Amino acid sequence: MKNIVTDFMQTLLSLDRLSAKQMLDNHTRQITPIKFIETIAVPALERIGDDWEKGNLALSQIYMSGRICEELID
Repeated sequence: MKNIVTDFMQTLLSLDRLSAKQMLDNHTRQITPIKFIETIAVPALERIGDDWEKGNLALSQIYMSGRICEELID
């Protein structure tokens, strides 16, 4: 599961909305959309936040990652 979280995190950081949607679509064949959010999206966003706290990411990267996830949830 960690590789999926890492892949999703990298997809968010690259601002690739299409790939993020494809990952959601691919994984929701196996798990529910809510489970995807709980087990993949939330941990990815938490790791992005941790990296920002360490000074490794810009605030804009957190913002855009959150916006992409928000679009996916809608």
